[in-house]
Amino acid sequence: MLTGLLLFVTALQAASPVVQGSRPNPKVYAPLPAKKPPKPVEFGVKDAFDPLTLIIFLGEEVNRTRRQRKGKGNPFARAWEHGPVASCAPGSFPVAIAGVCRNGTFVGPLFAGVGLAARSARDTWTIAQASLALNLTGGNFYGGIQATLLVNRVGGNFLGVGQLSLFNDIYGSFFGGAQVGFVNRAGNFFGVAQAGAVNTAGIGTGLQLGLANSADLWLGLQLGVLLNDGGDFGGISISPLNFHENGWGLKIGVLTSNRARFGGILIGGMNFGGHAMGIIVGVGNSMKYTSGVALGVVNITEHDMSGMQVGLINTADHARGVQIGLINFAEKLTGVQIGLINTALKGGLPFMVGLNIGFY
Repeated sequence: MLTGLLLFVTALQAASPVVQGSRPNPKVYAPLPAKKPPKPVEFGVKDAFDPLTLIIFLGEEVNRTRRQRKGKGNPFARAWEHGPVASCAPGSFPVAIAGVCRNGTFVGPLFAGVGLAARSARDTWTIAQASLALNLTGGNFYGGIQATLLVNRVGGNFLGVGQLSLFNDIYGSFFGGAQVGFVNRAGNFFGVAQAGAVNTAGIGTGLQLGLANSADLWLGLQLGVLLNDGGDFGGISISPLNFHENGWGLKIGVLTSNRARFGGILIGGMNFGGHAMGIIVGVGNSMKYTSGVALGVVNITEHDMSGMQVGLINTADHARGVQIGLINFAEKLTGVQIGLINTALKGGLPFMVGLNIGFY
């Protein structure tokens, strides 16, 4: 009877949709699908709710595109295929005034497009490339200017006087005078000025003048109504918001940040950064390392301070030099503290009024 009972239970388990033998039935207890991590929320131009935010988002979008296309081929080289009849392209008739179009290259004093666009599949040699909406050179541009109402684009390098349009875009390098428009972008810029609401370049020299300016490396002058941002810069950067990886020269802003190093004179309301070398002037100065003079209401150095801190409150992990303020604090002191309250946990006295000397 016991044997029959065991056989009955075994048969019942085998027939059950929930249990097969001693293991759960995978058709019923299938593993739950792995949860995908939520995508980070990204805001873009479409989310802008005021003109100021629009400029910020537009600058971020231009920068993102510039970073993505590094090392990639020329995207404009065959753009004439979208409208070959209105192009100086292989197989299309010459579209020009006072010039010759052969195998996608235009040579002549004036290149004017039929209708809205003037396109050349390869190079353009002209005093002016002009149209109502779009000027496109798939290769290099040599000569004078590109001028249109909406878009100027060059797939190679630009060697000429300048570009004038709402949107100016050079995939290669710019050599010449100026890019003037609402948005100016160049792989590299070697000229007099980029002037527009948003200006961006890889390596650049000269003047960036706009609401928002950005470059991987800019040597010259950055004047931003709102923001100067990018990798490295050498020269003068003036804007309410100044953010760079490394900097050398003069920076003036309401909020300034150098994520790695800065050497020179830094003047701002709030100054943040990695290693500041030179003169730092601000309401609040917060650095990982300071070498030089920090003048502010509050001066904070996370690690080593070599030089002088002058303010109401001065703090450093290791103060090598002089602290002058109402309250001076150092984890380690190699130098002098002058203030109402002086504290040095190692090297000097843990509490001293007036003067504290440390020999850590």
